[in-house]
Amino acid sequence: MKKVIAVCALFYSISQCQANSPSPLIQYKFKPGEITEHIQQAIAKARESLDALVQIPTEAKDFSNTILSLEHTMAEFFDRTQPIMFLKDVLVDEKTRNEALTCETLIRQFKEEVFMRKDLFLSFEATKQNLKKRSTPLDLEDQRLISIWDLKFQKSGVKLDGKTQEELHRLKAELITLEAEFENNINTHNDVIYVTAEELEGLPKSLRVQIESRGQGPDRTYTVSTKTAEYIPFMEYGESEAARKRLYEASTQGMAVQNMPLLERAFQVKAKIATLLGYDNWVAYQTDGLMAKNDRQVGNFLELLRGRMEPWYEKFYDILLNIKRETSPQANTLEPWEELYFSRKAMARLFDFSPEEVRNYFPIDRVVPGLLKVYAKTFRIEFQEIRLADIWHPSVRMYAITDAETGKPLGHFYLDLYPREGKFHYAEAEAPEIIKGRILPEGGYQRPVTALVANMPLPTQELPSLLSLDEVQTLSHELGHVLHEVSTEARYASFSGFLSEMDFSEVPAQLLEHSILDPQILDEISGHYVTGQKLPPALKAKIIEAQRFQMHLCDIQLLFLSLLDFELHTMAGRVDSRRVYLHLRQKIFKIQSIVGENFPANFGYLMDPTYAGTHYAYPWSAVIAKDLAQTFEEAHWDSSIGLRSRMTIFSQGGSRPAALLLRDFSSPLQDALEQLQTATLQRPLNIQTVPFTDAELNSMSRRLAGKYIDIFQRNSETLTPEQALREAARLEELPEAFIEKILKRDFLTELRRGNRKYLTLRNISEQFLRQFRKTLK
Repeated sequence: MKKVIAVCALFYSISQCQANSPSPLIQYKFKPGEITEHIQQAIAKARESLDALVQIPTEAKDFSNTILSLEHTMAEFFDRTQPIMFLKDVLVDEKTRNEALTCETLIRQFKEEVFMRKDLFLSFEATKQNLKKRSTPLDLEDQRLISIWDLKFQKSGVKLDGKTQEELHRLKAELITLEAEFENNINTHNDVIYVTAEELEGLPKSLRVQIESRGQGPDRTYTVSTKTAEYIPFMEYGESEAARKRLYEASTQGMAVQNMPLLERAFQVKAKIATLLGYDNWVAYQTDGLMAKNDRQVGNFLELLRGRMEPWYEKFYDILLNIKRETSPQANTLEPWEELYFSRKAMARLFDFSPEEVRNYFPIDRVVPGLLKVYAKTFRIEFQEIRLADIWHPSVRMYAITDAETGKPLGHFYLDLYPREGKFHYAEAEAPEIIKGRILPEGGYQRPVTALVANMPLPTQELPSLLSLDEVQTLSHELGHVLHEVSTEARYASFSGFLSEMDFSEVPAQLLEHSILDPQILDEISGHYVTGQKLPPALKAKIIEAQRFQMHLCDIQLLFLSLLDFELHTMAGRVDSRRVYLHLRQKIFKIQSIVGENFPANFGYLMDPTYAGTHYAYPWSAVIAKDLAQTFEEAHWDSSIGLRSRMTIFSQGGSRPAALLLRDFSSPLQDALEQLQTATLQRPLNIQTVPFTDAELNSMSRRLAGKYIDIFQRNSETLTPEQALREAARLEELPEAFIEKILKRDFLTELRRGNRKYLTLRNISEQFLRQFRKTLK
């Protein structure tokens, strides 16, 4: 057995682990240079396989020896390298972490090289031509695999001419370097502020004990970290405005010097890459092949959400401002370090309970087993903890997951709950893949290995780790990713787990967030850390109502971050991220202070290879997940609904389009597109059922008019005005039934009779606006 396999993906048999399934044990101790050697060997092995693939005679190339060979080669490369790449987010040893981070750049550069290989692309194209001669077509999953690889080659730039291709390759290599440096700066940076004992007033007991346990410095002050687990509760409860302001400034200013130049350059590089590949901007490039399809649809979606959410948030903002005026009567705005503080006060008043009291009922050692028990019942699976003698940190645990009825192994996952030096921390949690599920070339199915990596409050000698309901929700979200990954039955690694359309991959995780709104589930996962008592019924009812309200606040935050990501990745010319950030913050949150203008330097998603330009996927998926959650809530999270979702959605991964997965889960007899529009994404935004604001109607009218004029003028010899309008409506993705209502009215007579020379955008837009209003009435 080759050395690289021995290190990265050993295969051995343990109880509950079938033959060919990878060892869940990850080697984490390496000598200097050893990781680099293993990665180089993996790259060399993959190149060797790809070189052999392209040597197959053109007439002999087929699905098995070319398409599948390409798929298996890259899947094996992932399995050999990803376990090491995972370590850069969790290891204590800084030297090993840094070497793994350096090797991540090597890995990404090799992947770019693969898709830029002209000989590999020509082999792929020749195979497609040969497949057209087959007497029997490939099944749908095989066809989808070809389409996925086709899109990867298209977006790689392999079809470009030599000079343009060289420029593209240089830009992509530069972007990889920028992204890696940006991420490393965030992960290794840990700003702290120094506070007096008086400035700890108001903090939850658990946080105060944690801070005081570190002891005082020579000047009798304590340190408070900008890491999420300390930052959020300090900003919510700290009575000292001065201390909250210092912590806010530290959290937003810390990485400005290092990361702002990297960020600004990356925006320029991404814009150039998108242009070279024929896309208008980075969002258009990223969304090609996703549910949203293009940047225009994303922009429309975010603007519609903003129109729905802003009036709601404005009312909440007024509540916050009125609370501030109780002590500052002349106040007419909030500062950014006040928002969490007054939001916590507002929630306490609106729902009449203390969030600190609620924490006492959610010790992490009760919550985690409780969630595993709930999801085991709902999805008919079993979790079994595997004791590990040697792991990268003593607090890490590992679980085997099996099907409850058959005992069939589903996979393994690591549980790494607490923050530490050098650990991933630009988000509360993540659930990365380590080994993908797939059919192996030699036979058998390789079950996946994944992890739940979080930054929950640290336990102390005096107190266990006590969680807020938001933190409980975070764990439920990440466990949704874990279940999505280990449930996979997809044949190919390209479709394993949450490798569905990227803007659908968050749906299972966001679905599970809703589970903690069920009273019975709250009983299962709660218990006072001293007495073991369950949540009192009155308190339980209050926190369910409060958490639904809190989810609205979360939706606003996701919208803001998505708009920030969208605007920064669709701008032409030089991108001033500070200006865009400040403008959006004032527009959405009504906060005008320029303190914290360097927030983008700390927002890791802006430089994440997957989420940069696609942060909209969170609110997009949330809309779908809310519809699915309604079905689960009506069934009280019963195992019948859980098993059905596991079979029709979770297990499929990306092997089928997301619209078809939703159709199969909700109503097999309906057309997939109709189901998507009526039962998922479009329901909260459906213009037939939801009143539009004047601004939205005006915007829709102008867009539709512009599209109509363009189509009709270019196709006036072949299209009637009705046909041009239908096509414009299709491109604007307006429901067909809505357009039918417009077509039944006599205003089209004006268009039929009009001299095209005098048709103006303004006139036609006004006509559409009148018809929209009539139709909505």
